Amino acid sequence: MLKLISKTLVRLLLSISVCFSFLVQGFFAQEVFAEESAETESNSATTAGGQNIQQLPKWELALGAGAVSFPYYPGSASSRTFVFPAVVPLYRGKYLKLDDDGLRGELYDSDRFDLDFSVDFNLAVDSEDVEERLGMPDLDHIVQVGPSLEWMLKKYDNDEWLFKLGLRAAVAVDGFDFNATGYTANPQLTWYRNFDAWNRSWRLGVTGGLLFGSEKYHDFYYQVDQEFSTAGRRQFDASGGFSGFRSIATMVSRNPKSWMALFARYENYSGASYEDSDLLGASDGLTIGFVYSRFLSRSKTLVNAER
Repeated sequence: MLKLISKTLVRLLLSISVCFSFLVQGFFAQEVFAEESAETESNSATTAGGQNIQQLPKWELALGAGAVSFPYYPGSASSRTFVFPAVVPLYRGKYLKLDDDGLRGELYDSDRFDLDFSVDFNLAVDSEDVEERLGMPDLDHIVQVGPSLEWMLKKYDNDEWLFKLGLRAAVAVDGFDFNATGYTANPQLTWYRNFDAWNRSWRLGVTGGLLFGSEKYHDFYYQVDQEFSTAGRRQFDASGGFSGFRSIATMVSRNPKSWMALFARYENYSGASYEDSDLLGASDGLTIGFVYSRFLSRSKTLVNAER
């Protein structure tokens, strides 16, 4: 019974995680569009720094469905696929925000720079499901929390160039047990293009970046203690440093009735500091998915939001 409840909670967390956790990693990392309508009147203005400001509801709630396929962990040769109900809550408070850039607390905001406090979530792994980890302990859920600095390099009418640097502390979560698991860093460059197609407004995003992790974070996924070593799985102690390269492509669209996103993420681990670990079953990994939801309710209070 407890296992069933646990799996149900994981599915619920996954639904929110896919909609938002990938966002804060740059998976979506995009602004959404709002079209003027009788349902939600949106007034736009432009700041001196070139930012397009519009008024959107302070909170919105959407419900839909999605699917995502991704490796069990970075470098796993096996993947898993989830089809899930997508619960999409949006909140645009003065300091706390839960939107298309994820769950974050804004520490500093200007026309060129934005400093946020963001959260990310990685699902637990049952080692029996992964050939490389057979006979090893399961992997706990990982929650990553930390600051993220965004720098607007250049902005045109329909294009933007952004540099973003995220630094997060990782915590392993097993029920009510929490254990520090190192930290990660991800400098990345992103290009956005706004366009109209299929009677909707879209935002295309392409991101390229480097991945880095501490020794403790790499040990969590790639360390092999002597007691778990076999003929095909040598003892290994990971070191901190370079984790690989990440490339992301996203398309996000919104109108007054619905919100949808298509996304793909490719990672390559060649040259990573843990490259010699036998738990690295593949030199690269691909994640693909989509989310479609329709708005059920929204606040009548409008707040300013960057478009």
